[in-house]
Formats: sequence, C-alpha cells, structure tokens
Amino acid sequence: MAVLKRYADSTPKDGYFVHAPFSDLPHPLPLQTPKITEEIYKELGYGHGDNVPNELTWKLYDVGLHWTEFYLVA
Repeated sequence: MAVLKRYADSTPKDGYFVHAPFSDLPHPLPLQTPKITEEIYKELGYGHGDNVPNELTWKLYDVGLHWTEFYLVA
C-alpha cells in the first residue's frame, strides 16, 4: 500500500510525497505531490504516515496529479 509522507524540515523540498509500490521495482517509487493533490488527500482524511489506497494514488498519477522523476515502463 502507498504511504503519504511529509518532507523533513532538513530538506529543501516542502510539502508531501507518496511512496507507492510498483510491481517492477523492489522498493516503493517516490511520487511528487503538488499542493492540489496534498489537499485532496487531506480532504479525504489522510495525513503524514497514513497508508493510502494504491488505486487512488495511481488514478491521481494517471490524471497528472502525481509525478515522478523515474521513467516508468509499462
């Protein structure tokens, strides 16, 4: 299951990201979370450290509300 996380104060980034499982990787994939996506999670009752449904996370990714610097091969 994906996990919503807040960037540490010691990093230059602000806000949240999601560690999301991806079938071809042995570790979770970090998905950047813009402010609008952060607000969607908050409105749904999710906060730092909460598990979020994979289906929700990947639907948000599909419509451009998450992004990653990794290249995903289907």
